[in-house]
Amino acid sequence: MTLIKPIDDGTAVDENLAVAEQLFKEAGAILGDLLLRARQDDEEAISRLKTAVKELSDGWKMASMERNRVAEERKTQRGIVGDYAIDFDAARAEIGRRLDRLRAAGDG
Repeated sequence: MTLIKPIDDGTAVDENLAVAEQLFKEAGAILGDLLLRARQDDEEAISRLKTAVKELSDGWKMASMERNRVAEERKTQRGIVGDYAIDFDAARAEIGRRLDRLRAAGDG
């Protein structure tokens, strides 16, 4: 009797990795420019570099937390616990089969 089945939330891992790689490339280019300027003793660049690194870190944490919250909410709405969901159609069919067998057995 199978009452639970693994759920695929439809998120393509490769797609997520591609987005993350692109964001890191863009951030890397910006940080690289600021770092080059900071090496030339550009005080403004040094200050902006510190701020940019902190903002990038904070932004990444916030985006990750939000993505996880949305994924959990979607799972909750679909009745998923962990990575599994109850297959109610299969459960109803199994209950029906068991009731039929009990009825056929009679009062025994």
